[in-house]
Amino acid sequence: SGEGATTTYTNIRAEDGTRSQTVASETGLSTTVTRAADDSVSMTLPYVGATQARTATTVAPDPRYGADAPFADTQEVVLPDDTRLCRTTARAFDASSRDFTETTTSWEAAGDGACASAPADARTAVASYDGVTRTWTMTSPEGRQRSVVLDTRGRTVEQRSPGMASGHYSYDAAGRPLRAWQTDSSGETRELALTYDAGSGYLRTVSDGSGAASRFTRDAFGRTETATVGWDLAGDAPGPDATVTSLRWDLTGNLTGLTPPGTPEHRMRYGVRGDLTAHDTPPADGEQQRTAWTRDGDDRGSQTRVGRYEDGDGDGVYDDLLPGVAEMPITSNYYPATAPPGSRGRLRSLTFPTDPDDVSASLATVDVTYYGQGTPGAGQVATLNSTDGPNLSYAWNGPLLTRETTLHSTGPVHVDYTYGGPGLAVSAVDVSAGADTYTTEYSHDGDGLLSGVGAARVLRGATELASLDVVRDPATGALDTTHLSGDADVRSDIDVDELGQLEKLEYTWLRGGQPQGLRFDYVYSLAGRISQVTETRTVDGVASVKVLDYAYDAAGRLETVTWDGVLAESYVYDDNGNRLAWTLDDDGPGPQPPVTRSAGTYDAQDRLLSYIDGGDTITFAYDQAGRLRSRTEGSATTGYRYDALGRLRRVELSDARVVTYEYDAQGRRVVRAIDGVVDTRWVYGGGTAPIAELDGAGAVRRRYAFAAGLFTPTVAGHASGATRYLVDHLGRPRVAVDAALGTVEMEVATDSFGRVTSGSAVARFGMGGGVWDPDTGLLHLGARDYTPELGRWLAPDPAGFGGGQANLYAYVGSNPISYVDPSGEVGVVVVIVFGVGILASIALNPNSAGDASPPGDQGYGDMVGEMVAGGALGAACGAIVGKVIGRLASRFGNRGSGVLLDASEAAFAAADDVASWIPKNKHLLGGGSQSKARFVTSSVGEVRRIVQQALRSPDALFLPNGLPGTFRIVAGMGGRVVGVKGQQLVRVIVGLDGKVINAFPVHVR
Repeated sequence: SGEGATTTYTNIRAEDGTRSQTVASETGLSTTVTRAADDSVSMTLPYVGATQARTATTVAPDPRYGADAPFADTQEVVLPDDTRLCRTTARAFDASSRDFTETTTSWEAAGDGACASAPADARTAVASYDGVTRTWTMTSPEGRQRSVVLDTRGRTVEQRSPGMASGHYSYDAAGRPLRAWQTDSSGETRELALTYDAGSGYLRTVSDGSGAASRFTRDAFGRTETATVGWDLAGDAPGPDATVTSLRWDLTGNLTGLTPPGTPEHRMRYGVRGDLTAHDTPPADGEQQRTAWTRDGDDRGSQTRVGRYEDGDGDGVYDDLLPGVAEMPITSNYYPATAPPGSRGRLRSLTFPTDPDDVSASLATVDVTYYGQGTPGAGQVATLNSTDGPNLSYAWNGPLLTRETTLHSTGPVHVDYTYGGPGLAVSAVDVSAGADTYTTEYSHDGDGLLSGVGAARVLRGATELASLDVVRDPATGALDTTHLSGDADVRSDIDVDELGQLEKLEYTWLRGGQPQGLRFDYVYSLAGRISQVTETRTVDGVASVKVLDYAYDAAGRLETVTWDGVLAESYVYDDNGNRLAWTLDDDGPGPQPPVTRSAGTYDAQDRLLSYIDGGDTITFAYDQAGRLRSRTEGSATTGYRYDALGRLRRVELSDARVVTYEYDAQGRRVVRAIDGVVDTRWVYGGGTAPIAELDGAGAVRRRYAFAAGLFTPTVAGHASGATRYLVDHLGRPRVAVDAALGTVEMEVATDSFGRVTSGSAVARFGMGGGVWDPDTGLLHLGARDYTPELGRWLAPDPAGFGGGQANLYAYVGSNPISYVDPSGEVGVVVVIVFGVGILASIALNPNSAGDASPPGDQGYGDMVGEMVAGGALGAACGAIVGKVIGRLASRFGNRGSGVLLDASEAAFAAADDVASWIPKNKHLLGGGSQSKARFVTSSVGEVRRIVQQALRSPDALFLPNGLPGTFRIVAGMGGRVVGVKGQQLVRVIVGLDGKVINAFPVHVR
């Protein structure tokens, strides 16, 4: 390579026909694959612990095609601790009827011979094909079924799941999808309709059942030039509230300009290899923000610089650094090609300033080390040592993280993982701080879903604090009911309708023998947006009801909220989604008068400059990276300071108090202090929400368990017992109940954007699982901080336009009723969390055009255009893509990782033919608990490229935090990919150049 990295291949062919290849990758790790004369395959992996990690595969002739097309009939993966993942596969075929059946049995064991025969508790999944009806039926180990009906050309025309309205799909003569729809038993329909340009064949419009539509224009190469939201299909013209986003390209296909609705153009520049080198915002007030990237000979990011520039010489070019405003440099350093195996070419250190006002004197460094060949964690991160926060260290069992240690100033905090569930799902997580150990135990059903009596148990030492029973729908696996142990008898009940939409979310409990309750009932529009929520709160048997109705504009943004018919919230936006005026009435039909905020002013970069609250003008100022620096109301000013990675470090409150934060080397907020005194520490388990909260002295204050399919904790265990959080569909804790007494520890109400309107105590969490800071009034969500007061982020999206919005400050496209953003980088539609609707995936991808779509560009710009237009579908946010500036974790594994493959699937796939591993019908085939990977994507090339990239590098076969089990790759807008394992998202980061940067599987917490 350009920096001296090499990959070495050593091939040996023995006289008996055995062939072996040893690949020493660019990182220095070696893997040997041996294929015997009978086509059986064994693989020796870099991991060594109690035993050598390896895989073994035997093959058998396919009953349809014979020995020319063998398939893997037995597969074994041996991990360093001698745990073995076993799989057998049998196929049967009837030539006369064309019926086909594949039966896969999986189990885990230890010791030689463990995979020789399946035990009684092995899990069996069956995929069968009926040749007469052309129907695939997939049956999970728990007996849950899903069927897909194909037409004579092998395309999906119907998808069936028990208790669900069937999904139907139609195509035109060219094989392109025309319509996807579901109709329930009452006749209510959800649909997406697509039209194509008669000349080019490219996608022209996308519309839903409500009549809302988006229109695209494309150039001769299929790249989106304009995306119009609010298109009038009947008149084939822009509607009265239509907005247009424009895109511009260079000759090599790089996006060079993006013009959001109503604002000037953002410009991008590229190097000779097509690498993004700069992103210039539109000029505002005589200055322009530029983010510039420098890459080395191996196409690795070596430096990022963020600064503000002016046109000092009047030549129309903003190339003069603004006086008094320093650039914020982020410098990456990599291990040389001569480094020990496992480290070569990978990130060695990251240096960045922590104070924008004193860049040179505030430089901090994170150093990274990796495990070498022949260790249990070969190639995995060993330590992350920071000069600016707690150090981290890791222990691995091959691909499985077994321990993460955070070294706080008060002592080490250990998080230990035990894998014992189906497919080696996490069965226990221990948090140890000092003499205290809190354990959360998990149990799963045969499909790998959290389920059963004591599905989640929280213990302090040997003392059980809480036990949560989880019951799932036997046909679909969807969450049905939960029950928390304790005299309060706290229960939850979830109903999902035939369209896969959350219909009812109800909680009941007892306090002093009296019934208590909290219930939410949901109604949806034809576009699939929530149009009404009925809240019922029962206190000592007496119920009070509140009905909230929601209306949206043509772009899918929340416009009005009525409370029992009385206007409670109204919002007016400019073309790019900035609030111009808003009215809030916190008690709806009550006596409190509404409050109107108006005259919101913004610059060309969508930065809020001021607004009028009553008779007072509130003004805002920003730093060199566009992050909020100050909020001034009269003589009261609140100041905000960030480091170069975009993390909020300091808030100077108007009452002179100072709140400061520390972050660990993964960029997670781990310490909060007021006036220098630490009051809270957090511990994480792989996601963006903490799994434990410690006090300033380092003692465990609360241990959180996540068991209800949400981003917010379900249960908290603490020294005095347990607390059950009762949340709404957005994950907002509305009530916290003591599991023993049934007393209400906290009850809070918010407006649609999360602003607290009433409450009996401070909530620790907000929507999307964000950590609430009552002193600053901010909600910390992953990469950014959100202000509910304004309904927007303090900083622009670190993923840039890759986050799926043309307005980099807007929260989930200003539709906070249907979406949440737990990562701070992209919104997630709520139906993915709760529902099991067949159209859920395509609702996130209105450009899904199947395998027969024209070969249009599926790159960054195309995604942006379609994401913006997705507002007409209520899908203003989509896949997690884009250059994530300031996210340290995205810089790990520049080589050898970055593709979503888990331990068992990756190893099995390496021995299989890739073509057989990817099913023929990639579009609209869902996941499930089958043995094969299923894909939901419009970009077949994208999937193949990612899989091939994974299989090219031995290191890529195992990802940090990867867990065995079935996953699927779900396309976001424009064909970008987000992994889903069970009901859990897995983040896949794709750069502006279309290359995968990294993937982040999320642990069961």
